Amino acid sequence: MFIFSIHAVNAFLGCASFAWPHIPPSLDVITWLKVCGQMSLLIVQGTVMASVISLVEELLFRSWLPQEIEVDLGYHYGILISGLAFSFLQ
Repeated sequence: MFIFSIHAVNAFLGCASFAWPHIPPSLDVITWLKVCGQMSLLIVQGTVMASVISLVEELLFRSWLPQEIEVDLGYHYGILISGLAFSFLQ
């Protein structure tokens, strides 16, 4: 929600604009479909990328890293260090 509010303020101030690409009215159907297809592909790629990144982060910082640190330093240090690493990399 915080990120959305930052983008909303940027859009309100005119620093960013959210719009589909400009399509001239004399554009034929094939070109229009290409533009919409490119935008749809971009949306799908962004969704897949965000899903994969979040899955890898969860697996790394919530399962593997705390267990590896726990073996060497103990449970509490494993949780603390993995939490610090997660917050640092965010």
